[in-house]
Amino acid sequence: MAEVIGNLRENATEGEKRTLKFLKQNLPKEFTVYVEPQVFSEREMRYPDFIVVSNYGYVVLEVKDWIQIQKVDPQRAFIVTKKGEIREEKNPVYLAREYGFQVEAEIKKRQNQMGKEKAEKISWSYAAVLPNLPQSVITQLWKAWGEGFVWGISDLSLPDLLLARMKNIFPDYRLQKGGLTREQLNLIRGVIFPIVEISRPEGTVFLDQTQESVVAEPVHVEKTIETKAQKKEAHLQSLFESLQPQESVQEEELPPEGRKLVQNISIRLLRGYAGSGKTLVLIQRARYLSKIYPDWKIAVVTFNKLLQQWLESELESTEVKVRTFHGMCLSVLPKNLQEEDDQKEMLLDRWLDSVEQTYPIIDIVGKAALKQEINWIRDMGILRSEDYLQIERHGLGAKLRLSKTYREGVFNLLEAYRQYLRQNTLWDWQELPYYALECLQDPQHSSISKFNAILIDEAQDWAPVWLRVIQYFLIPENGLLFLADDPSQSIYRLFSWKEKGIEVVGRTRWLRTPYRNTWEIYNAAYQLIKGNPEIEKSLQETGEPVAPELSPDQMRHGAKPILKRCSDIADELTFIKNTVYVLTQQNIRENQIAVLVRFKKDMEAIKSELRGTEVVVNPIHGFKGLEKQAVIIPYLQKFTTSDETAELRLLYMAMTRARSQLYLSYSGTLPRIFERLKGSEWIDFLGM
Repeated sequence: MAEVIGNLRENATEGEKRTLKFLKQNLPKEFTVYVEPQVFSEREMRYPDFIVVSNYGYVVLEVKDWIQIQKVDPQRAFIVTKKGEIREEKNPVYLAREYGFQVEAEIKKRQNQMGKEKAEKISWSYAAVLPNLPQSVITQLWKAWGEGFVWGISDLSLPDLLLARMKNIFPDYRLQKGGLTREQLNLIRGVIFPIVEISRPEGTVFLDQTQESVVAEPVHVEKTIETKAQKKEAHLQSLFESLQPQESVQEEELPPEGRKLVQNISIRLLRGYAGSGKTLVLIQRARYLSKIYPDWKIAVVTFNKLLQQWLESELESTEVKVRTFHGMCLSVLPKNLQEEDDQKEMLLDRWLDSVEQTYPIIDIVGKAALKQEINWIRDMGILRSEDYLQIERHGLGAKLRLSKTYREGVFNLLEAYRQYLRQNTLWDWQELPYYALECLQDPQHSSISKFNAILIDEAQDWAPVWLRVIQYFLIPENGLLFLADDPSQSIYRLFSWKEKGIEVVGRTRWLRTPYRNTWEIYNAAYQLIKGNPEIEKSLQETGEPVAPELSPDQMRHGAKPILKRCSDIADELTFIKNTVYVLTQQNIRENQIAVLVRFKKDMEAIKSELRGTEVVVNPIHGFKGLEKQAVIIPYLQKFTTSDETAELRLLYMAMTRARSQLYLSYSGTLPRIFERLKGSEWIDFLGM
């Protein structure tokens, strides 16, 4: 089945619809069908019906719904309409040929700009498709317009015949031996669908076929609309034609808060490993939607501010708004509650210390485990004690094995903490979504600005209650929710999509090739999570086991990552400083180097050592979704081992921030869970 990019306009003819159906069904997956792509000419924008791209070249197809022809000549056709009238039209073969020349001229222009004036010409051809005329008429038209350049319905409906037509329409002398190169295919794609071409500091990047198809996914389900009632009904249908789930969970299996989300919102989940282009696709999807639907209000929402700032710079030429989730929550709170400070993270810890004598459950369960359980309850959106007592705990929380009595004590403690916050007009980050929900559910907030589409990056770290909040920012009944996630990178919280109230089977696309990293860097990082049962389980949630596609031909190559053993912390600081110097001598700019640490408290000494440079020093948690040419990760000995899977995810995420060079260091004892790095064939280990 061919990949289809774009969708037909609402008033497309039946012949165009039939032609697209057969092209999609009967061409193999190596073919891409572009629907009504834009073709630039000197004076105007033109829209051929279809351009089919393959390793042979590109073929322009012009479709006509004619039912009867009176006569033709090389330039014209005199057709008989349904009313019996005679109408003169241009030869569609000539039109298709004209479009082909325009595409060729644009390709040549780009080749000249690249300094490749003598580059080999890219093969192309053209044909007219007349699906309503009998084969006897098609054969007669060959005499006037060229044998093989006019196709009928029989040429489309038989897969073998269609494939033969697609190949034989190119003269043998114009077919390139071995087929078109990837560079040539990208040239064609960049001309007829420019959204696939992205300018980056490191050079031009082209979306691959899977990425491209996600960006251009059809939005509206096409239906014949006869009445206002039908029009309204169609408007409320799923915005993605291909998102109908192959199988779905029963509604009663979902958390109550999630049922409305499934019913009212059109959803696409894009999953991929680190560096596979999820964020790039999300950006291009936002651009595509803003271009196709200029009246839409579109928002891109993420978790951390660094990623928000970068996304804003990428989308500054559009009307797309970029927000953080907590920023959206704060925007609806009263002004006296909008103040942010660093103390929010410590509120629960300090309150637990202050009431330890009053609530024995704190000593029984332990402060750390209790805090984790309270935050899990809040992230899940559980408001009633009876719901908490009945729900089955999974993951790390299951290890607590709290009795019913202890659970009651935990929930009573949470209610007391919430009362304390409200009495003192305080909030912490886990409670903020609840404050926002209270405001959003207030009728006075009905005038809040809502979006037609919200695209969420790093969605694996979103809690169920966050999605309850976000639905209030979507246009009711037909909001479009686009989620990009990587379950192997979930470093804050880990909830299944079922727990979040979203059924993802049939709504999911995977990106499997990690283009960001070199072959050596990604393989080194992947060894950390490969075979981990908890991570593999999260990767199989959509119904199929998924592994990255590590192709040495598709990925860049470079030096192996370095793991350095140092004598002490001071030695590690020296290693960091010396490494930065070496990297700058290799013409890597300082602002393309990042030092990522496990704990924020370790930043100051490194910043002091690198004072006067533009090197980025940041906690790992705050660097999600970002990348640099070179990354240094010191102090591996400071990673904790209380939750081994979480620490493996964290280091994996940090390592995959590096595009070209990666350095790791530790002093003292390397945590047991990282011992595999020392013996890895993908890492060069340097002792003291």
